[in-house]
Amino acid sequence: MYERYFTAYTREEFDEALKRRMDNIKEFKEIKQMEYEAITHHNDPAYASNKKHFKAEEDDLPDYLKPYFSRVIRITRLREVRVLMGFTRVEAPDPDADTDDQTNIVLLNKNRDERWLPAAEVHGEGIFIEFNKDTLDKWVNSSVKKLSKKYEECYREFCGAKGWKITSLRNAIYVLMHTFSHFLIKQMSMSSGYSSSAIRERIYFGDKMTGILLYTGSADKEGSLGGLVELGYINKLVPIMGDAFQEALLCTNDPECMNNMPAGNNSNGAACHSCSMISETACENGNRMLDRGLVVPIGDRENEAYFKELVSELCQLEM
Repeated sequence: MYERYFTAYTREEFDEALKRRMDNIKEFKEIKQMEYEAITHHNDPAYASNKKHFKAEEDDLPDYLKPYFSRVIRITRLREVRVLMGFTRVEAPDPDADTDDQTNIVLLNKNRDERWLPAAEVHGEGIFIEFNKDTLDKWVNSSVKKLSKKYEECYREFCGAKGWKITSLRNAIYVLMHTFSHFLIKQMSMSSGYSSSAIRERIYFGDKMTGILLYTGSADKEGSLGGLVELGYINKLVPIMGDAFQEALLCTNDPECMNNMPAGNNSNGAACHSCSMISETACENGNRMLDRGLVVPIGDRENEAYFKELVSELCQLEM
């Protein structure tokens, strides 16, 4: 590799750069952290990348959205590389674990020393929404603290039954972001020209990450047509959120749906295929860890809704 591409540098410089590169990616979860930092620092020259592969822009948020979100970034150019590592049957793989740690994946080859895998380069567009971390911390430690512990227990039990390694316990914050992501995907599919199965999600959850990325892509070198990123402008995104909240307030399976709570192997709260679930090819976590009661006020759970006041304003709802 050095002789073919990097002879402009000394071998010592090459070895040092390679070591820094390898040391920077120690675990699978750190890839998401690197993506998150690249998106949130898209204007920082230190994170500058090839504009052919990644390009983003953003506007200031209106004051009434700042308690809920930190920023909304329109990603007009996005590259995703999809690599086929192996196959599973019946049981889906853990999306947040290294492939080497998952025994139910049948690798494409028996020789782990093989140096290549089939991959596809996909170009597209997306919308990144970062939640207000201060508001999230206050919310998760107040009205939903007990419920958040339930979600952590359910996730721990679910991973234990699968034999998965837990990288970070998912609490009510993850459930909130995941459910909100599904609501937007459903609503955006009706406004962007893409089907809901074509819009995919990526949840950035952790100590330093509180954001969601909704994106679509095409194997064509020109990528997608701009219909999704156009919805990232505030004057278009807010009405979409209002419509999504309106749809989430009621479900055709109520009252059964709204009374559902996480317990044991069931990691969903008030969620079903009629209101919150989407195509599993678009969902990052197999339609698990969903609860519309954390997003909008339903039944006797009004105080648990993160967007309670915003729903009241956008949907003209009187509590």
